[in-house]
Amino acid sequence: MTLVYAVTTLVALVCTTTALKTDSILWTTPLNNTNEIFSMAQWVATSPDGSSIIALSGANFVSLNATTGAELWAAQDNEYLSSLEVLAVSSTAVLAAVGTGLISFHLSNGSLIATASVPQGPNPFNTGISNIVVHGDLFVVYGGQNIAVMGSDLVMRYNVSVMDSYSLGVSSGFVYYTSGAAHLTIVDLITFEERRVDDVLYVSSAAANGNILVVQNSRPLVATIALSTGTFVWKNTDVVLNNVTTFVLIASTDVPLVVADNAVYAFDAVTGGLVFQYQTPFPTVSNPVVASGRLVYIGNTAQGLARGRLFVAGMDLSTGKSLGQVMTPTLLRPSLVVSGGHAMMINGQGYSLIDTLTMTAVSHNLNLQGQVLLPW
Repeated sequence: MTLVYAVTTLVALVCTTTALKTDSILWTTPLNNTNEIFSMAQWVATSPDGSSIIALSGANFVSLNATTGAELWAAQDNEYLSSLEVLAVSSTAVLAAVGTGLISFHLSNGSLIATASVPQGPNPFNTGISNIVVHGDLFVVYGGQNIAVMGSDLVMRYNVSVMDSYSLGVSSGFVYYTSGAAHLTIVDLITFEERRVDDVLYVSSAAANGNILVVQNSRPLVATIALSTGTFVWKNTDVVLNNVTTFVLIASTDVPLVVADNAVYAFDAVTGGLVFQYQTPFPTVSNPVVASGRLVYIGNTAQGLARGRLFVAGMDLSTGKSLGQVMTPTLLRPSLVVSGGHAMMINGQGYSLIDTLTMTAVSHNLNLQGQVLLPW
C-alpha cells in the first residue's frame, strides 16, 4: 500500500509541475479478472481502421470497441498468451507471437485461424520472434534468425535464415533487410524474387516515393536506393556521421533524415546534398517521427537507456531550428505516435498529447484502465 501511494504521489507531483491538462476518461473496462496490481496489462495494438483496440492482460486477450470500450470478443490460450511478446493486426486477422510460436485469430470474432512456428536459427541466444510488420494482408515476421512472410493462415510465402541481420523494412510492396555480410536483400512481395545490393549496412524501415535511405558499410556513406530496381539514386560522400551504431533512418518526402546518436542530418531528397545538421540539446534521443514538415522526437536528459527527465521536442525540417520542447510525465519506456497536428507519447501510465504546431501540451491521462502502475 505504501509503495502504490508513493508512486501515485510521484505521478501527481510530476503532473503538477508540468501543468498538463487532464482529459476525462470516456470509458473503462476491466482487462484482468483478478485485478492484481502486479499483473502487467497494456494496450498492444489497434485495428487498421481504428474501430477496435486489441488488449492483453495476463492470459486474457480481448478486442474492445474503441468508442465505448465494450468487449467485442475474448480469446484465451495460456500456452501462447500468458507470455505473449509480439502482436500485430491486419484488416482481417490478429497475429500473436511468443518465442518462435505464432497464433492467429479472426479480427471479427476472435476465433482461432491457425498456429505455426518459425524455424529456429543456430544461435541459442537468439530464440524469439522480435517483430511483426503488417503489409496489406501479409505478415512479415522477424526473429529467431529468420525472416518469414505469411498470411493469416500462417502458410509460409517466403522464409530465409539470416545471421546477424542489422535492419529490416517493409514498404512499397517489398520486404528488404541487411545482414552481417553488409549486403542488402530486396524481396518482391508479389513474386518473392530477390535482388541483392552490396555494401549496405543499415536501411530505413519505410520508403519515400519508392526509395529507401541507407547507410553503406564503407566510410560510411549515406545514400538512397530505388526498391524497384535496386539501384542507387544518389550518394553523399561528404558527411561523416558521429555514431555508426545508433542510426534511425527516415526516408521522408520532406527531407531524408539520419538521426545518429543525438544529432540530426537532413539531406536533399533529389540530390543527396546536406541541407543542415542539427545537434539536439539532449544526450540521448529516441522515437523520431516526421509530421507536417516537423521532426518530433523524445529527448532524454540521461545517457543511453538511463532514466532521466523526458521531453517531447520538435524541429523545423525547412530550417533545422528547434520548435521547443515539452516535459512529459513517465515512469516506463515510452513510444511516440503522430496524428494530424498532435503527437501522443504513450507510456506505462497512459499518454501525453502535444500540439506539434506550437509544441505545447494539450492534455494528458495517467489513469487509463489497462495501464498498471508497477511500484518499482
